[in-house]
Amino acid sequence: MIDNNAICYQGVQRIFRNAMVGFLRARLPLAYPQDHEQRLRQPFGVQWAITAANAEKSRQIWGTSTTIKDDYDLLGVDHFFALFEKYFDKLFPANGAVSPRPVKTKLLGNLKTIKDSRDPLSHPVEEEVSYDEAYGLLIDANQVLVQLGLQKEAVEVSLLAERLDGGERKSQTVVRHLPTQDSIYVDFVGRGTLLSDLKACFASADSKRCLLAGDGGKGKSAVAYRFAQEVALSPGPFQLVIWLSAKRRKLQEGKVVAITSPDFTTAEDVVNQLLNEYGAAIEDLQKPLIEKKKLLREFLDELPAFVIEIGRAHV
Repeated sequence: MIDNNAICYQGVQRIFRNAMVGFLRARLPLAYPQDHEQRLRQPFGVQWAITAANAEKSRQIWGTSTTIKDDYDLLGVDHFFALFEKYFDKLFPANGAVSPRPVKTKLLGNLKTIKDSRDPLSHPVEEEVSYDEAYGLLIDANQVLVQLGLQKEAVEVSLLAERLDGGERKSQTVVRHLPTQDSIYVDFVGRGTLLSDLKACFASADSKRCLLAGDGGKGKSAVAYRFAQEVALSPGPFQLVIWLSAKRRKLQEGKVVAITSPDFTTAEDVVNQLLNEYGAAIEDLQKPLIEKKKLLREFLDELPAFVIEIGRAHV
């Protein structure tokens, strides 16, 4: 039996990545006929030169006979979010000249989740990607491919998702903007009663908020993350699951490391972040806070979101 790591690699790093490279190689020159390769490199600055140097070094070390025919061959899965975020309106003009035109918020949400997911090759051989994480990753990849009209590759990824081992197949259409599981906790043990209390709290249509309070280090973030995972798999009325954190530290590869740029520090930061998630225009973000809150309520009414806010900000 092929393990989940190998299935994820085949689905994301090969099928999904190759399809996305082909899509950008065809579409970006239509938007920028004269300088499309320069535009391709632009969002990544000096990091692009490092990417190119690493690719050349790998070919020298491993002696591969394949050649890099253009800059598009240097693209990795982690590049796609930045490119589609920057050039969305050029890749998908509103005049309908190019189709299909995906919903910007959903497309970027899927791409952000894929970008933030762990590379299956980074796992030790004995550590397999969990079913929930692997299934969510492949479904996000499938949804991106469907939105871009890449049906053949979308079917291939969907079939791979059906081969994953360790869980029950579930329909998943919610957009998830969650950090990687290993950045929040390594193992989740107990707390079943607290999770049940959260489910009961949100079971009522009148319950829109729930506060987890306690001393630091007691596992509040782990509980919130676990509950967010469950909401993402059985979203009910929610179209998005969004995680915002004001924390200055996180768990990375078993160690606590500093976070230089938290998601928010003020209430207005939260509003701006949520508006960004919904794909608000730049001019909307420059409006007074009271107007931005009104716009955010309109978005939430149209596409309900389950928001996990780690830290303090009264919105």
